[in-house]
Amino acid sequence: MKNKSRNIIGQTGGGGPPIITDEDKENYQNGNGLFECSHTAYNSLAPSTALTHTTNYNLFWYTKRGVTWTYMGTGGTVASPVYVDMTPEDGGYLYAVVEIVASQNYHVDAQKIVQTNSYVDQTLYTDFDGDTDDEFAFKIDMKGHAIPNDGYPAIPFHVHCFADDTSFDAVSALSDLGNIGASKVTKWMEWDATFSAAAKAVPLTKIELKVNTTDITIVQLKQMEVPGRGFLSASNFVFSETASDYRYTYTYGTTYDTTYYFTCPTGTKLTRDLDVKADFTLGSANVTCTLTIWWLDPEAGTQSSDTDDCVANYQA
Repeated sequence: MKNKSRNIIGQTGGGGPPIITDEDKENYQNGNGLFECSHTAYNSLAPSTALTHTTNYNLFWYTKRGVTWTYMGTGGTVASPVYVDMTPEDGGYLYAVVEIVASQNYHVDAQKIVQTNSYVDQTLYTDFDGDTDDEFAFKIDMKGHAIPNDGYPAIPFHVHCFADDTSFDAVSALSDLGNIGASKVTKWMEWDATFSAAAKAVPLTKIELKVNTTDITIVQLKQMEVPGRGFLSASNFVFSETASDYRYTYTYGTTYDTTYYFTCPTGTKLTRDLDVKADFTLGSANVTCTLTIWWLDPEAGTQSSDTDDCVANYQA
Protein backbone atom coordinates (compact mmCIF):
# COMPACT_ATOMS: atom_id res chain seq x y z
CA MET A 1 0.00 0.00 0.00
CA LYS A 2 1.26 3.44 -0.90
CA ASN A 3 2.66 5.44 2.03
CA LYS A 4 0.77 8.72 2.38
CA SER A 5 1.87 9.82 5.86
CA ARG A 6 4.23 12.49 4.56
CA ASN A 7 1.44 13.90 2.39
CA ILE A 8 -0.63 14.99 5.39
CA ILE A 9 2.07 17.03 7.14
CA GLY A 10 0.45 20.26 8.29
CA GLN A 11 -3.07 19.11 7.34
CA THR A 12 -4.39 19.55 10.86
CA GLY A 13 -6.18 22.81 10.25
CA GLY A 14 -4.49 24.38 13.26
CA GLY A 15 -0.81 24.18 12.49
CA GLY A 16 -0.25 21.40 15.07
CA PRO A 17 1.12 17.91 14.57
CA PRO A 18 -0.26 15.95 11.61
CA ILE A 19 -3.22 13.66 12.19
CA ILE A 20 -2.43 9.99 11.61
CA THR A 21 -5.04 8.23 9.49
CA ASP A 22 -5.92 4.53 9.53
CA GLU A 23 -4.01 4.12 6.27
CA ASP A 24 -0.96 5.74 7.85
CA LYS A 25 -1.22 3.39 10.82
CA GLU A 26 -1.22 0.41 8.49
CA ASN A 27 1.88 1.77 6.78
CA TYR A 28 3.61 2.30 10.12
CA GLN A 29 2.85 -1.28 11.14
CA ASN A 30 4.88 -2.31 8.08
CA GLY A 31 7.74 0.07 8.96
CA ASN A 32 6.87 2.75 6.41
CA GLY A 33 6.35 6.46 7.10
CA LEU A 34 7.99 9.30 8.96
CA PHE A 35 9.56 8.40 12.34
CA GLU A 36 11.04 10.56 15.11
CA CYS A 37 14.46 9.11 16.01
CA SER A 38 16.34 10.10 19.17
CA HIS A 39 19.11 8.67 21.31
CA THR A 40 20.98 8.85 24.61
CA ALA A 41 24.51 7.60 25.39
CA TYR A 42 26.27 6.49 28.57
CA ASN A 43 29.43 4.86 29.89
CA SER A 44 28.47 1.19 30.33
CA LEU A 45 30.50 0.76 33.52
CA ALA A 46 29.49 4.13 35.00
CA PRO A 47 25.80 4.45 34.04
CA SER A 48 25.42 7.96 35.46
CA THR A 49 28.12 9.27 33.12
CA ALA A 50 26.50 10.63 29.96
CA LEU A 51 28.54 10.80 26.77
CA THR A 52 28.35 13.62 24.23
CA HIS A 53 27.39 13.25 20.58
CA THR A 54 30.04 14.60 18.14
CA THR A 55 32.52 14.91 21.04
CA ASN A 56 32.89 11.31 22.24
CA TYR A 57 31.08 9.48 19.43
CA ASN A 58 28.92 9.99 16.36
CA LEU A 59 25.61 8.31 15.64
CA PHE A 60 24.38 8.07 12.06
CA TRP A 61 21.04 6.81 10.75
CA TYR A 62 21.05 4.73 7.55
CA THR A 63 18.65 2.63 5.52
CA LYS A 64 19.60 0.04 2.93
CA ARG A 65 17.78 0.45 -0.35
CA GLY A 66 18.74 -2.50 -2.48
CA VAL A 67 22.50 -2.65 -2.15
CA THR A 68 22.92 1.05 -1.41
CA TRP A 69 23.38 2.45 2.08
CA THR A 70 21.33 5.65 2.29
CA TYR A 71 22.26 8.28 4.86
CA MET A 72 19.21 9.58 6.73
CA GLY A 73 20.63 11.88 9.43
CA THR A 74 22.79 12.09 12.53
CA GLY A 75 22.23 12.36 16.28
CA GLY A 76 18.78 13.30 17.50
CA THR A 77 17.33 13.89 20.97
CA VAL A 78 13.80 13.72 22.35
CA ALA A 79 13.66 17.52 22.25
CA SER A 80 15.15 17.69 18.76
CA PRO A 81 14.65 14.34 16.97
CA VAL A 82 15.87 13.28 13.56
CA TYR A 83 12.98 12.64 11.18
CA VAL A 84 13.54 9.52 9.11
CA ASP A 85 11.24 8.82 6.17
CA MET A 86 11.00 5.06 5.71
CA THR A 87 9.83 3.65 2.36
CA PRO A 88 8.99 0.10 1.22
CA GLU A 89 12.47 -0.03 -0.39
CA ASP A 90 13.97 -0.07 3.12
CA GLY A 91 12.36 -3.41 3.97
CA GLY A 92 11.18 -2.14 7.35
CA TYR A 93 14.69 -1.70 8.81
CA LEU A 94 16.68 1.30 9.98
CA TYR A 95 20.37 1.14 10.93
CA ALA A 96 21.97 3.07 13.79
CA VAL A 97 25.73 3.38 13.16
CA VAL A 98 27.89 4.23 16.20
CA GLU A 99 31.43 5.50 15.59
CA ILE A 100 33.91 6.66 18.23
CA VAL A 101 35.39 10.07 17.48
CA ALA A 102 39.12 9.95 16.70
CA SER A 103 41.34 10.35 19.78
CA GLN A 104 38.48 9.57 22.17
CA ASN A 105 39.28 6.76 24.61
CA TYR A 106 36.06 4.80 24.26
CA HIS A 107 34.85 1.55 22.73
CA VAL A 108 31.35 0.66 21.53
CA ASP A 109 29.63 -1.77 23.95
CA ALA A 110 27.72 -3.65 21.26
CA GLN A 111 26.46 -6.33 23.63
CA LYS A 112 24.79 -3.86 26.00
CA ILE A 113 23.36 -1.89 23.10
CA VAL A 114 21.58 -5.04 21.92
CA GLN A 115 20.40 -5.81 25.46
CA THR A 116 18.88 -2.36 25.96
CA ASN A 117 17.26 -1.94 22.53
CA SER A 118 14.66 -4.64 22.11
CA TYR A 119 13.97 -3.81 18.46
CA VAL A 120 17.58 -4.48 17.38
CA ASP A 121 17.59 -7.62 15.23
CA GLN A 122 21.25 -7.78 14.23
CA THR A 123 24.67 -6.27 14.87
CA LEU A 124 26.91 -5.53 11.90
CA TYR A 125 30.53 -4.44 11.73
CA THR A 126 31.25 -2.99 8.31
CA ASP A 127 32.26 0.15 6.43
CA PHE A 128 29.09 2.19 5.90
CA ASP A 129 30.58 5.47 4.74
CA GLY A 130 33.44 4.33 2.54
CA ASP A 131 36.22 5.65 4.79
CA THR A 132 37.87 2.16 4.86
CA ASP A 133 37.18 1.84 8.60
CA ASP A 134 34.54 -0.57 9.87
CA GLU A 135 31.88 0.68 12.28
CA PHE A 136 29.30 -0.96 14.51
CA ALA A 137 25.76 -0.76 13.17
CA PHE A 138 22.55 -1.97 14.73
CA LYS A 139 19.66 -3.16 12.58
CA ILE A 140 16.41 -1.79 14.03
CA ASP A 141 13.09 -3.42 13.16
CA MET A 142 10.76 -0.48 12.44
CA LYS A 143 7.63 -2.63 12.27
CA GLY A 144 5.12 -2.83 15.11
CA HIS A 145 6.09 0.27 17.10
CA ALA A 146 3.51 2.24 19.07
CA ILE A 147 1.62 4.66 16.83
CA PRO A 148 0.23 7.93 18.24
CA ASN A 149 -3.06 9.44 17.13
CA ASP A 150 -1.19 12.51 15.97
CA GLY A 151 2.48 13.24 15.44
CA TYR A 152 4.91 10.50 14.46
CA PRO A 153 6.03 7.21 16.08
CA ALA A 154 9.02 7.81 18.36
CA ILE A 155 12.09 5.56 18.05
CA PRO A 156 14.47 5.95 21.03
CA PHE A 157 17.92 4.36 20.77
CA HIS A 158 20.27 3.72 23.69
CA VAL A 159 24.03 3.90 23.08
CA HIS A 160 26.54 2.39 25.52
CA CYS A 161 30.33 2.66 25.40
CA PHE A 162 33.26 1.42 27.47
CA ALA A 163 35.88 3.86 28.75
CA ASP A 164 39.28 2.54 27.73
CA ASP A 165 41.99 1.98 30.35
CA THR A 166 44.88 3.83 28.78
CA SER A 167 47.19 2.85 31.69
CA PHE A 168 46.37 -0.85 31.77
CA ASP A 169 49.14 -3.04 33.27
CA ALA A 170 48.43 -6.26 31.39
CA VAL A 171 51.18 -8.50 32.80
CA SER A 172 52.78 -7.99 36.20
CA ALA A 173 56.47 -8.53 36.98
CA LEU A 174 56.93 -12.01 38.40
CA SER A 175 59.71 -13.44 40.56
CA ASP A 176 61.75 -16.25 39.03
CA LEU A 177 61.28 -19.90 39.97
CA GLY A 178 64.10 -21.68 41.80
CA ASN A 179 65.24 -25.13 42.91
CA ILE A 180 64.00 -27.08 39.89
CA GLY A 181 65.87 -30.26 39.13
CA ALA A 182 65.89 -32.91 36.42
CA SER A 183 62.78 -34.65 37.76
CA LYS A 184 59.36 -33.42 36.68
CA VAL A 185 57.79 -30.92 39.06
CA THR A 186 54.58 -28.88 38.79
CA LYS A 187 54.90 -25.13 39.35
CA TRP A 188 52.60 -22.12 39.29
CA MET A 189 53.56 -18.82 37.64
CA GLU A 190 51.16 -16.35 39.21
CA TRP A 191 51.04 -13.30 36.96
CA ASP A 192 48.44 -10.55 37.37
CA ALA A 193 46.72 -7.98 35.19
CA THR A 194 45.94 -4.64 36.86
CA PHE A 195 43.50 -1.91 35.84
CA SER A 196 44.47 1.66 36.64
CA ALA A 197 40.95 2.49 37.86
CA ALA A 198 37.45 1.06 38.10
CA ALA A 199 34.84 1.50 35.34
CA LYS A 200 37.45 0.87 32.62
CA ALA A 201 37.78 -1.75 29.89
CA VAL A 202 40.37 -3.14 27.47
CA PRO A 203 39.61 -5.13 24.27
CA LEU A 204 41.93 -8.15 24.48
CA THR A 205 42.97 -9.87 21.25
CA LYS A 206 45.47 -12.57 22.27
CA ILE A 207 47.35 -14.16 25.18
CA GLU A 208 50.46 -16.30 24.74
CA LEU A 209 52.96 -18.30 26.78
CA LYS A 210 56.39 -18.69 25.13
CA VAL A 211 59.19 -21.04 26.23
CA ASN A 212 62.71 -20.22 24.97
CA THR A 213 63.80 -23.72 24.02
CA THR A 214 63.07 -26.12 21.18
CA ASP A 215 62.79 -29.12 23.51
CA ILE A 216 59.04 -29.34 24.08
CA THR A 217 59.50 -31.69 27.05
CA ILE A 218 61.16 -28.98 29.17
CA VAL A 219 57.97 -27.05 30.02
CA GLN A 220 54.52 -28.47 29.39
CA LEU A 221 51.50 -26.22 29.93
CA LYS A 222 48.78 -27.73 32.10
CA GLN A 223 46.39 -24.82 32.67
CA MET A 224 46.22 -21.07 32.15
CA GLU A 225 43.73 -18.59 33.61
CA VAL A 226 42.50 -16.70 30.55
CA PRO A 227 40.41 -13.52 31.05
CA GLY A 228 36.78 -14.19 30.32
CA ARG A 229 37.37 -17.90 29.78
CA GLY A 230 38.52 -19.17 33.16
CA PHE A 231 41.10 -21.94 33.59
CA LEU A 232 41.79 -23.56 30.22
CA SER A 233 43.78 -26.72 29.62
CA ALA A 234 46.58 -26.87 27.07
CA SER A 235 44.26 -28.39 24.44
CA ASN A 236 42.46 -25.01 24.17
CA PHE A 237 45.62 -23.27 22.95
CA VAL A 238 47.27 -23.29 19.55
CA PHE A 239 50.71 -24.89 19.87
CA SER A 240 53.44 -23.64 17.55
CA GLU A 241 57.23 -23.88 17.22
CA THR A 242 59.93 -21.62 15.83
CA ALA A 243 63.68 -22.10 15.39
CA SER A 244 64.28 -20.89 18.95
CA ASP A 245 61.11 -21.43 21.02
CA TYR A 246 57.65 -22.93 21.28
CA ARG A 247 54.38 -21.23 22.19
CA TYR A 248 50.86 -21.75 23.52
CA THR A 249 48.51 -19.12 22.07
CA TYR A 250 44.88 -18.26 22.73
CA THR A 251 43.28 -15.79 20.30
CA TYR A 252 40.02 -13.96 20.99
CA GLY A 253 39.85 -11.96 17.75
CA THR A 254 41.67 -9.18 15.96
CA THR A 255 38.87 -6.63 15.36
CA TYR A 256 36.59 -4.68 17.67
CA ASP A 257 33.65 -7.00 17.01
CA THR A 258 35.63 -10.16 17.87
CA THR A 259 37.83 -9.10 20.80
CA TYR A 260 37.04 -9.83 24.45
CA TYR A 261 36.24 -6.68 26.42
CA PHE A 262 38.10 -7.18 29.71
CA THR A 263 36.22 -4.97 32.16
CA CYS A 264 36.67 -3.61 35.67
CA PRO A 265 33.21 -2.75 37.04
CA THR A 266 32.93 -0.38 39.97
CA GLY A 267 33.25 -2.21 43.29
CA THR A 268 35.49 -5.00 41.97
CA LYS A 269 39.21 -5.40 42.58
CA LEU A 270 41.62 -3.80 40.14
CA THR A 271 43.95 -6.81 40.02
CA ARG A 272 43.00 -10.02 38.18
CA ASP A 273 44.81 -13.35 38.26
CA LEU A 274 46.62 -14.72 35.22
CA ASP A 275 47.86 -17.92 36.82
CA VAL A 276 49.77 -20.46 34.74
CA LYS A 277 50.28 -24.07 35.81
CA ALA A 278 53.00 -26.08 34.08
CA ASP A 279 55.16 -29.18 34.44
CA PHE A 280 58.92 -28.49 34.44
CA THR A 281 61.56 -31.08 33.61
CA LEU A 282 64.82 -29.17 33.31
CA GLY A 283 67.98 -30.63 31.88
CA SER A 284 71.07 -28.84 33.08
CA ALA A 285 70.14 -25.25 32.21
CA ASN A 286 67.65 -22.56 33.06
CA VAL A 287 64.65 -21.85 30.85
CA THR A 288 62.61 -18.66 30.40
CA CYS A 289 58.81 -18.56 30.18
CA THR A 290 57.29 -15.38 28.76
CA LEU A 291 53.65 -14.31 29.09
CA THR A 292 52.38 -11.71 26.60
CA ILE A 293 48.97 -10.08 26.21
CA TRP A 294 47.82 -7.99 23.22
CA TRP A 295 44.90 -5.57 23.02
CA LEU A 296 43.46 -2.95 20.67
CA ASP A 297 44.00 0.75 21.21
CA PRO A 298 40.82 2.87 21.13
CA GLU A 299 39.41 2.89 17.62
CA ALA A 300 42.90 2.99 16.10
CA GLY A 301 42.95 -0.59 14.90
CA THR A 302 46.51 -1.06 16.17
CA GLN A 303 47.59 -3.44 18.90
CA SER A 304 49.50 -2.78 22.09
CA SER A 305 51.13 -5.50 24.17
CA ASP A 306 52.69 -6.14 27.54
CA THR A 307 55.04 -8.96 28.51
CA ASP A 308 56.99 -10.44 31.41
CA ASP A 309 59.66 -13.15 31.74
CA CYS A 310 59.80 -15.79 34.42
CA VAL A 311 63.07 -17.76 34.62
CA ALA A 312 62.93 -21.33 35.88
CA ASN A 313 66.29 -21.91 37.54
CA TYR A 314 67.89 -25.35 37.43
CA GLN A 315 69.45 -26.75 40.56
CA ALA A 316 71.17 -30.15 40.50
